[in-house]
Amino acid sequence: MSMNFKLSDLYSILIHHFEGGESELIKSLQKLHENFTNNRGKIGEYRESAQMISAYTSFYLPTNIIKFERIMYFLHHVVKDVAKFEIDLSSCDFIDLGTGPATYTLAYLDYFSKNKTPSIYAIDCSKMMLKQAQKCVDHFFPQSKEYVHFGEWRAKELSKNIGDNGRAKWFFVGHCLDEIGSSTIFQYIDELSPKFVTFLTPGTSNSFNELSSVKEKMRNKGYTLIYPCIGNNKSHNNSSNSSICPMLNTKGWCHQVIKGEFSEEIGRLSQLVNIDRRYLPFIAHFYVLNSECECNIVRDYDSEKKVGRVIRFVGESKGDIQFDLCISSSSSSSSSSSSSFSSEIIRVQLLKRDIKNKEDLKRVKRLLAGETIVFRIKSIIDEAKKIYRISYL
Repeated sequence: MSMNFKLSDLYSILIHHFEGGESELIKSLQKLHENFTNNRGKIGEYRESAQMISAYTSFYLPTNIIKFERIMYFLHHVVKDVAKFEIDLSSCDFIDLGTGPATYTLAYLDYFSKNKTPSIYAIDCSKMMLKQAQKCVDHFFPQSKEYVHFGEWRAKELSKNIGDNGRAKWFFVGHCLDEIGSSTIFQYIDELSPKFVTFLTPGTSNSFNELSSVKEKMRNKGYTLIYPCIGNNKSHNNSSNSSICPMLNTKGWCHQVIKGEFSEEIGRLSQLVNIDRRYLPFIAHFYVLNSECECNIVRDYDSEKKVGRVIRFVGESKGDIQFDLCISSSSSSSSSSSSSFSSEIIRVQLLKRDIKNKEDLKRVKRLLAGETIVFRIKSIIDEAKKIYRISYL
């Protein structure tokens, strides 16, 4: 379960004490939000200000940390619907690049708290930010001092520091792709050859376009993207046919959503700074290195059963619910055992009267972008526009 912070939990460990009280904190958060949304050129400046770092820790740490559990949900409950794939992350060394106030290091420690945790490397370019990160980890997980390491390591230095310990590595890039830059990130990937790589970004069109470029580079380096894409995303070394994202030729973009549930203090602060965190859009990409494990992704492509990723909730009427889905189709060559895969966006309509089980209806209504739905096509509403009536399985 994700950590549910109260502001009182954080105030005592901030590296800046807000002498001006709540009003000073609110002004700091409003300035941060302005830089994050409208002044992207100044996005990294907050890392050199104790006041801004503390403001960020007070609000963005507790509201971003829940995304980690959502990613784990996708991997263990959504990926299994389309892939027979075993993912063991608890035994990996966790490398948290751009750790900030240790947001995803804390999430990792919380999620795997019942497991014997390997080494964790929390990396940031700001000494002041690392000071805040260490205070957070020491406060919430004091027993972790022996295996959580903080530093400004460059790629080669980190590789030497970790050494050859025989453990797999999970490289996590959380909300820092645009700050650090893909070229620097790929230096770490080239040096470390991590078994698993996760990119987590804001759920914006700019982030989607940047991750589309990253996806191509990752394929060329021998990685398979197993989430969120439905189509064949094996590296070019293993497959000459890689699915082109159907969203690239639209005005939309692929992202995921999580419903935020926070303490009353965080909810009140959100209202005061006028930053809505009730539904959080983000983009998470999860890769596996082909040479390190079997990436035998097996999907059901019979003539009836379909698997789709929810792209967008379109709307609900008295009689139906509509979604835009990303689905995969395949065609096999008669002269070859290999199959090629492609993805496409369709619009589906579910008639409420067809969903007999009340719990299933509630489940359908709760579906958010990024989740999976298994269905059969009942009828074609508009084949040219790819609109179908479906039954929920």
